[in-house]
Order: sequence, then C-alpha cells, then structure tokens
Amino acid sequence: MRWKLIVVASMLAAIAGVGLSLALFLGLMRYGAALGEEVTYASLFLFPTLAMFSAAVFVYRHTARRRGWQAALTALLVTLMVAALTFALRLLR
Repeated sequence: MRWKLIVVASMLAAIAGVGLSLALFLGLMRYGAALGEEVTYASLFLFPTLAMFSAAVFVYRHTARRRGWQAALTALLVTLMVAALTFALRLLR
C-alpha cells in the first residue's frame, strides 16, 4: 500500500478544492450578487467534488494492488479534510 501517495494526494485535493471553492465563493459574492444565493452556495460543492474524484482516479491509476479500496480511502480522506478545513474557516470567520 502506498500510504504516502494516498495522504499527499488527499491533502492536495482537499486544499485545492477548498481554496478554489473559497475563491469562487468570494468572487461570486462580490461581483455576482445578481446570480442569487442558491447558485453561489451550490457552487461551493463543485471544486471539492471534482478534486475528490480526480485524486481518487489518480490514486487508482498509480497503484497496483487493492485499487478500489485505496481509491475509496482517498475519497474518504479528501471528504474528511474538506470538512475539517471548512469547519476551521467557519471558526476563523
């Protein structure tokens, strides 16, 4: 099992997903007030979901054994890290 690959891919995906969704959220709140709050809040799930799937596919393609299990573990770790980063951002606000 490649623990380093799983952990690093999960961390990078979580940071990229939260960072991009935060940048998109701030941009839409500042300039896109006419879009409505539903579109703005729905867009927050776009980048973390894409980052989770891309990290899981990356780990799946770069491991030899237990591919499905390692991809599922990566997706779970990304989800937990995104939740932790979102919670930390809410605390800092």
